[in-house]
Amino acid sequence: MTERQIPGWINPLAFLEVDEPWASSTPAAPTLEAILRFLCPADEPVDVQKLLSRYREISTEPVRLFLAPAEQRILDKLIWPLRNAKASYMVGNYLATISLSGMVAEMVAILLWEITDSRISGRSMTKEDEKRLFGSEFEKLGQERRVSVLSVYGVIGDRSKADFDEIRQIRRHYLHLWSQDHDRLPSDGIKCFHAAVSLIVTAIGQDVQEGRLVLNPRLVRYLERKGLYGATPYIFDDGSAALPEEIAAEGPCECGRSACVNRPGKVYCRWTRDLPEWVIRKRLYRRCYDELVICPRCGKNHKRGHIGKLGDCGKPYGDQEGQTD
Repeated sequence: MTERQIPGWINPLAFLEVDEPWASSTPAAPTLEAILRFLCPADEPVDVQKLLSRYREISTEPVRLFLAPAEQRILDKLIWPLRNAKASYMVGNYLATISLSGMVAEMVAILLWEITDSRISGRSMTKEDEKRLFGSEFEKLGQERRVSVLSVYGVIGDRSKADFDEIRQIRRHYLHLWSQDHDRLPSDGIKCFHAAVSLIVTAIGQDVQEGRLVLNPRLVRYLERKGLYGATPYIFDDGSAALPEEIAAEGPCECGRSACVNRPGKVYCRWTRDLPEWVIRKRLYRRCYDELVICPRCGKNHKRGHIGKLGDCGKPYGDQEGQTD
């Protein structure tokens, strides 16, 4: 039988200066050059000038990000991943540039929705509304559907939609299709990175007026809720927050219990304007509202907050708005 041979990489995943048994034969600590050699493409020589050249290649974005709010989630989900995408391009890891740019694009879509006061029937849309309208909470939708929703609701324009679509399509080809060749990989990495920068700038808003930086007003409201801008927000026990002007009513829970559900005493509550009017008028702590009780009106077992509510209580109030008979 004729022997056949193919070329191969020996230990393609190994960092020989660190992995045993090779490391023990070289007592000297790995050099920076050795570390760079492991980080860079295995089939290219390590060259500082090559690293700088790649940095210059990717640093040609038409829209620059020159300021980022120091809000931890924005930094963790948008800014630092995009910086890592740029660093990945420098060391020749173009797939990581595309992957991280795709992650940033998904986070931008979710942020844009979160900072937008989307309304339905004259009130702010809730997570339950999202499930009924979209089949899932917005955050849990696929990226293509998220972008479609943002476009339909007028949250983004044609330019941002094109940026979202370009990143998604390039990412899909390289990360999900075996047949995708890598001959255009570096240039596609640059396209994804530039589109991601453009999306972040759109979300943050970097308009300069009379020498002053003007942020996206919707983002400003988001930062206010995080306590990083303007008034200090109220922080609720479910982790949400609201600004003083977003409070519709406040006072102790009127559940009639000596201590509220799962609390050592009575809870002082604040109800926000985006809640249904029925919930605000009930004046109940959220856990007391959801507690199952024997209804004093109809004798059925249902939520305390639904006492007298049409469709839930067997003896609804005649005046649903005033919650009286």
